[in-house]
Amino acid sequence: MAMYYNTILAWSLYYLIASFSSELPWTSCDNDWNTLNCTLTEDVKNMSSSDRDSAVSPAKEFFRDALITSSINCLTSFLAGFVIFSVIGYMSHVQNTDISQVGVEGPGLVFTVYPEAIATMTGSMFWSVIFFLMLINLGRNVRR
Repeated sequence: MAMYYNTILAWSLYYLIASFSSELPWTSCDNDWNTLNCTLTEDVKNMSSSDRDSAVSPAKEFFRDALITSSINCLTSFLAGFVIFSVIGYMSHVQNTDISQVGVEGPGLVFTVYPEAIATMTGSMFWSVIFFLMLINLGRNVRR
């Protein structure tokens, strides 16, 4: 994982430094590292008709990917909110208290609310192991 992290950092530094040049290197096909693979969608003389119909400009690909990414982000945020508030509502019902009294923030949410919710699930030991392995992996991958 450290090799992947360092590769991403190296490429980020390269692109950062290259951003200070008068012409950005990735805007043209005249570079040693991209000339063989560089294709412009406007240059369709040598393409068959089926290839021309399926050619997509990089701008359209970027826009499509941006829409897909933001849609997935919204859906996962909605799902996470649904899970959190349903668990807090369940805890309020079980403890027979007002929902405002159950409100837990920060680490208490991860180490109080989720373990209590996991304990009520079928196969709670399995889900507990999976949940805490996920937390350990999240902690391992955070670099400061």
